Amino acid sequence: MKSYKALLLIMLLVFSLLIVGCDVDSPVLPSHTPITSKGPEETIKPSPIEEILVDEELVFDDEDIKIWVKSFDDNGIFGPSLELLIENNREEDIMVQVRGTTVNDVVVNTIFSVNVSAGKEASKDITLMQSSLDKAGIELVKDIELRFVISDGDNWATILATDPIKISTSVDPSFKQEYDDSGQLILDQDGIRIIVRGIDNEDTLWGASVELFIENNQDQGIRVQAKDVSVNGFAIDSLLSSEIPASKKAYAEISFAEADLKEHDIKTIEEIEMVLHISEIESWDSLLISDPITVSFK
Repeated sequence: MKSYKALLLIMLLVFSLLIVGCDVDSPVLPSHTPITSKGPEETIKPSPIEEILVDEELVFDDEDIKIWVKSFDDNGIFGPSLELLIENNREEDIMVQVRGTTVNDVVVNTIFSVNVSAGKEASKDITLMQSSLDKAGIELVKDIELRFVISDGDNWATILATDPIKISTSVDPSFKQEYDDSGQLILDQDGIRIIVRGIDNEDTLWGASVELFIENNQDQGIRVQAKDVSVNGFAIDSLLSSEIPASKKAYAEISFAEADLKEHDIKTIEEIEMVLHISEIESWDSLLISDPITVSFK
């Protein structure tokens, strides 16, 4: 009888341990179901169908300075990034920057600047700003084009600027990027098209902005600026200076400071008037000055 009670006690003890080790309130998920933690403001970005890759290659070589493309990362904090390795065989330090970067033939903003000591190497990522990609509707990075500008590391004097360099990813070569050029056509001259796409009142850095689509079909880079700008009949300061390489496109904006809009009691942009000045990027030579352009949003 005592041995029976001892056996029963042992069985109860084992059973109680099994109960403590289980969470009876937690559902059992299939082993292939991922568990994702998501904060209240977090947005889950869908995983790409396939990983985007680039071939490791030497893209610039003038003996003293060599630049390799090493890899591509589509999941950067501020946007996709391209890893570079830079070798400086000069006797002085250098600074390397990029200019005129485009993705799928559309101008995008980047984050990149690196100093490389004499006789040393440095690894650095070029970040393609996600905000620029989103504005252009770019979901797949197929082709990247850019120019490297290399300067003296001490006095910033330009040593050289490369020709445009094209880097293609593993995205299907048959993929065609679509461009949203809907809106009011305000200029179509000498191979340059400019379209007003609408107004963005949610601009976080400024008070509001007029959204533009610019297409440069010339064989040279252009700079587009807006001058003599008025809003609802009031002369007002604005910001537009967009550089578009040859045969490329850009989604740009004319921005207005909130303080300037409030000063003239402008709550809604109903009409803007401006003159567009277009110049060549490198020389600043004037290419085109438009007649006064009026755009109504009523």
